[in-house]
Amino acid sequence: MESSDYPMTENETLAGDLGDMDEEAAKEWEHTLLQDSLGKELNELNRRLEQKESEMKLYGGFDTTALKHHFGKKILELEEEKCAVQVVLKLYTKK
Repeated sequence: MESSDYPMTENETLAGDLGDMDEEAAKEWEHTLLQDSLGKELNELNRRLEQKESEMKLYGGFDTTALKHHFGKKILELEEEKCAVQVVLKLYTKK
């Protein structure tokens, strides 16, 4: 006789129900952990966004002309350095 030919006893039915409940509880627990993890990630992203927004407000308070002057000077220095390297390169390739 196969096992499916035997009628299930009350204990076997109860054990099957408990197995289903355990599986459901495990799925619920997994879902809860995932929700918790995503909630923490969302909180961290919100914190970082607030930090970036406050940094932007800080930079917005600076005098943009001073920044333009500073970076304009840096660009000129880099262009001069580029020209010097090009001159050395031309001299080197003529040999």
